[in-house]
Amino acid sequence: MSVPALSQPLRVSWTLVSGLAASVLGGLIVVSVFGAAMLNPWNITWMLAGSFGPDPVQYWLGWRFFAQAPWSLPPGLNPRFGLELSSSIFYADCIPLLAMPLKLLWPGLPQYWGPWLLGCGMAQGALGWVLMGHATRHPLARLMGAGLLALQPMLLDRMGGHLALAGQWTVLAALALALRPAGARRQFLLWAILATATALIHSYLMVMVAAIWAAGWLRRTLARPAWPRAAEAALVPALMLAALWSAGFFALGGGHGAPGYGRMMLDLFAPFDAAGWGSFLPDLPDLRHPEAGNNYLGLGVILLLLAGVLAWRRPGVLRGQWPLVAALLCMLAFAITQRVAVLGHVVVLFDLPSWAERIASTLRASQRFAWPLLYLLPVLAAAALAARIGGRH
Repeated sequence: MSVPALSQPLRVSWTLVSGLAASVLGGLIVVSVFGAAMLNPWNITWMLAGSFGPDPVQYWLGWRFFAQAPWSLPPGLNPRFGLELSSSIFYADCIPLLAMPLKLLWPGLPQYWGPWLLGCGMAQGALGWVLMGHATRHPLARLMGAGLLALQPMLLDRMGGHLALAGQWTVLAALALALRPAGARRQFLLWAILATATALIHSYLMVMVAAIWAAGWLRRTLARPAWPRAAEAALVPALMLAALWSAGFFALGGGHGAPGYGRMMLDLFAPFDAAGWGSFLPDLPDLRHPEAGNNYLGLGVILLLLAGVLAWRRPGVLRGQWPLVAALLCMLAFAITQRVAVLGHVVVLFDLPSWAERIASTLRASQRFAWPLLYLLPVLAAAALAARIGGRH
């Protein structure tokens, strides 16, 4: 499908309208699912009533203690939050990216998580549109693809309780950056901004973005070795560490994780497990862990993947992208764990050494690490369709 023959200014305008519509669509999805009441910063009822689960109460308490505490070093310390143990906003999941500037500018603000969810929905739509641009330039096709990425159950489910994990737009942004040509401008700056911001949102998202950045850096370095690559390799991790320090990540000497890696694994059929999200596909046997059933792709994406398989041509999207493919497969393996689950049945392949399990358990909700691959698959399917029917440009 090709764009109708239009003058260049008008064609650019339709592209802009498509991108703006994708952002608005992402916001409308959030409001339609969770309601508009949460957008009021003075309304905390939805956080304390338990409709989003018990965790938002902790977020709200962490923010209120932090906003009223004196400034200290690092600025993310929250000395009055925690019984006889100073903690930080990082460990209260208060989204340091917002909490620290708001403490400076508006410490009396009752809550900012509702506007955060709306912003995440809009960013998800906009960056989904950018990511789909690697598959097709057709404005309507990009808008439809962005809508599928904004309507993802694995996003909406996390919005229903783990509010910081609504920032999955960071993963979309990382994928979009990694897919850019090796010689694209401002790569260094964009990666530095994204990596720093993600470190101030959530540790799981930070690791995903860091892995995608490392893959993109390797591809660009192999394609065009240059001294800025070495500077980037030092500066981006340094910025992430500085962001973690400012948020209070290093305030605790231990306790960053608890034993449990391999307990919240990804079932190999999880992307097709409706788990209450729809009635077209049956629910799979429950793995009986807190995040089971949270990686459903949705019927629209599943149909897109099926169409992409039927129309398959090797998409140019992944040309030269073996470092990114390797990074995504490594994260997928981490999500599956050594305890492989198939339709709710678990087979233990091997036991990890105790030191390895301790390290892996800091990210024990491992099934989340399938998200980057699951977000890229619809883009590849759309690229295959566009290559088949001629809608790439």
